[in-house]
Amino acid sequence: MALFRKLRAILVIALTWGAFWAMGGLLLFVAVRLFTDARMGRSLLLPAFLFGVVGATLGVAFGLGIAVAGRRPGWRLTLGRSILLGALGAVGAMLLYQAGAALTFGFPFTPALAELGFFGGLGALTGVLTHGTAARGRLPAGAEAAGQLSAGE
Repeated sequence: MALFRKLRAILVIALTWGAFWAMGGLLLFVAVRLFTDARMGRSLLLPAFLFGVVGATLGVAFGLGIAVAGRRPGWRLTLGRSILLGALGAVGAMLLYQAGAALTFGFPFTPALAELGFFGGLGALTGVLTHGTAARGRLPAGAEAAGQLSAGE
């Protein structure tokens, strides 16, 4: 039964990250359309969908990371760790994507500071959102204190 609870928790985290990243992609697309002359197509749903898929994938990785790290005795997911894991995961995913595009299509590998800031900030905000959502959940029997999360046994 504990396995299904962990899988459900990972799914909830993935959906939370996917929804938040979809909103971030939509806001980025609208900002690019309003403030630049870039022609990126007319549909607002495509960038939201693509960012949502990336966010859900990062959410699965975040949830698996929590589950694996939570097996260590005494490990707790604090707000600082949520922010750090979210930001590092998002920046790492962006760098992997750019490296893959550079190797596959010959694009120059030049991550910009604005991109690192945007993705790192979005990952950190998603980490905060995930931590805040999970901290409001019910504590299982025998839990030590509110506001501290673990992956369980």
